[in-house]
Amino acid sequence: GVGIFDGDLLIIDRHIKPHTGCVIYGQLNGEFICKIYDEKQRMLLSSHENCQAIVIHDYDDFCVEGVVIRTLRQHFYLNDFINIASDYSELRTNLDDLLVLHPCATWFGVAQGNSMQDEGIYDGDILIIDRQVNALQGAVIVAQLNGEFICKIFDKKRRMLLSANPQYHAVPIRDCDTFSVEGIVIRSVRMHFKSSLQGLWSCTP
Repeated sequence: GVGIFDGDLLIIDRHIKPHTGCVIYGQLNGEFICKIYDEKQRMLLSSHENCQAIVIHDYDDFCVEGVVIRTLRQHFYLNDFINIASDYSELRTNLDDLLVLHPCATWFGVAQGNSMQDEGIYDGDILIIDRQVNALQGAVIVAQLNGEFICKIFDKKRRMLLSANPQYHAVPIRDCDTFSVEGIVIRSVRMHFKSSLQGLWSCTP
């Protein structure tokens, strides 16, 4: 799928020309929609197998409002996220505040692998990591385990690192391991268009 979840914030570019295969945000007969655009077949597609394709008829009132270039998913919840996201005019001037809580303590990484996909973190996603937020039970963290960067759910009580994919086993943190929490994943950004940010350090989920 394209990795867009209920509640994700869509970052939309009105200047990019929509083409087949891109994710668009638009209006169809007065209703806002977010779909995969098939320009040749004049159809709107979903990435979910249970959702049928929508045919765009000549009599339909259809317009593309923009192309979805990024989707922002929050993993550390604040009331401010919802308030800002619901006000488009405010969002346009406060995107940095929405992405970063503590600028001097924030760094970025790129996810590799699919072990965190049920948490909405996919291979190639940009991780926004905050060193100042405390690593509480159940937080999504980036850590170093025996010299390797990993992104996992922190089971602090049992000293285990959990995946968000049933195909992966939990990783125990043993007394002999070299382990350190490098920060909390507060946001992840899914890249629907490529960016130079994807050349940064990788974190393996």
